[in-house]
Amino acid sequence: MENIKIHTLVELKRLEIGTKLKLVGLKGINNYKSEGLINEIVDVDKLGFKLSYGALTFPDKKGFESWDKGFIIKKGMNTSIPTILKFEVLK
Repeated sequence: MENIKIHTLVELKRLEIGTKLKLVGLKGINNYKSEGLINEIVDVDKLGFKLSYGALTFPDKKGFESWDKGFIIKKGMNTSIPTILKFEVLK
């Protein structure tokens, strides 16, 4: 599978149903069972993605960062604990 770099928040919001997201980094909570998990986007709305194993809310501009194989979301979960999620985008 080929990796896709997501340069901007706009590009993130344009990902299509069927795109696969692999969680490769998780900081802030001790749920390492989730690392390596591959989720597929099953629905998209203006607030975020519905995934095969949950949901992902779109961050604001400050909470988004690009990296070579995908994107990083800071404060990516509904929790009082600061959380950073690092995803590879697979196509």
